Amino acid sequence: KKELEILRDRDQNITEMKEENLRLRDELDILQCSKEKFTHTEEQLRKCREKIEAFGDVHDALQREEKAHAVLVDKCLEMENELAQLKPLKRQLEEYRVRATDAEVALAECRDDLRRFKEKSSGLEGVNVALERGV
Repeated sequence: KKELEILRDRDQNITEMKEENLRLRDELDILQCSKEKFTHTEEQLRKCREKIEAFGDVHDALQREEKAHAVLVDKCLEMENELAQLKPLKRQLEEYRVRATDAEVALAECRDDLRRFKEKSSGLEGVNVALERGV
């Protein structure tokens, strides 16, 4: 009878151990799945951090580009203002060129006149000398 009780206790213990074993296996399966999810989540987190860093780099690059653009826009406006100031000078330069050309033409005409006068003067001197000898 005592042996029967011992066997029943053992059987009860074995049954409890089997149940505990099943429960632990189920828990192990759940933990294994949780581990896979955790690993996947860690990987997603790592990728998100990389993207955040990349966005930070892109943001910095964008700010540098915006600053460079602003500098170039300012320079462009400055050059446009200078060009606007130079337009009257360009007109004035064209006017001076026309005047210089007219002056060159007038100078050439004066030289021609002077040459003709010198020729006439030489001719008249010859006539004058002849008249003086004849006098």
